[in-house]
Amino acid sequence: MRNPPEEAEIDRHVRAGDVETAMRALMDMHGGVVLAFCRRFTDSEAEARDLRQVVFIEAYRDLSSFQGRSTWRTWLLSIARNRALDRRKADRRRAARLAVVEAQQSSAVDEGPADRLALRSIIDRCLGELSVPNREVVWLRHIIGLRYEEIAAVVRASTAAAQMRVARSLRSLRQCLDTHGARA
Repeated sequence: MRNPPEEAEIDRHVRAGDVETAMRALMDMHGGVVLAFCRRFTDSEAEARDLRQVVFIEAYRDLSSFQGRSTWRTWLLSIARNRALDRRKADRRRAARLAVVEAQQSSAVDEGPADRLALRSIIDRCLGELSVPNREVVWLRHIIGLRYEEIAAVVRASTAAAQMRVARSLRSLRQCLDTHGARA
């Protein structure tokens, strides 16, 4: 796709390898529309500004791979959309983890310290029974909160392989917990 005439300056800078000038032009030309777009996905001005910064950092990183199948503005807005959706997913995962922690804490209050220690011991034992690669993906997914794409990059596997490894690891972990009478 051919970029509008006002974006020709950006094209020239990119072709010349002048990434900093190209980025300044992109930010000057499209920073406002990207910020307005980000505001639609966030709860505060500060979050919108943070998201816009993430968009331009990613654009800077990937500038040389821009293939011109869209305008620069469309490309930036697609990055903004993807990062906003990622942020929403992360917020939902964080909320779900918080709910689990709160539920565990409320049930732990009822159980008493001895029961909590016993449960923790069983969980630690079952995690220890997993292979190192399987324990690693459980930690990356459920403790650190990485997306499957990120896990795949860390463990040098495809996204599908990372998803499968997490699923199998959790199945093994559940079986072990059931065996010890401590389903979590």
